[in-house]
Amino acid sequence: MDELMQNRGYIERVPVNIKELGDSKKLEQFIQEKGMKAYTFISKDKPQLDIDVVVEASLDFAKYVANKTIVEVWNLQLPVIGIDDLIGMKKEANRDKDRLDLEALLKLKEL
Repeated sequence: MDELMQNRGYIERVPVNIKELGDSKKLEQFIQEKGMKAYTFISKDKPQLDIDVVVEASLDFAKYVANKTIVEVWNLQLPVIGIDDLIGMKKEANRDKDRLDLEALLKLKEL
């Protein structure tokens, strides 16, 4: 995934290789010690389009897999968390940026 993102002009927001998240002990450490909720890829060419890999919720993957949506991005089929689950996560996080996201998600859901 790291190479795929780099080929599309994205870099990691934090100095952690995404492969480290496959180690459950390291993942728990990042969540507990760093407060990591998502692993974000950013692009200087597309600042409005950060790509988040949800980290903390992945520990409870079974809870979210039933409502996932599959979207095609760059000719890849990617699982994406369901909108209701994402809304719940944003409500729980309750940071300023999450409240803005929540407002946009609720409007999107009305469409």
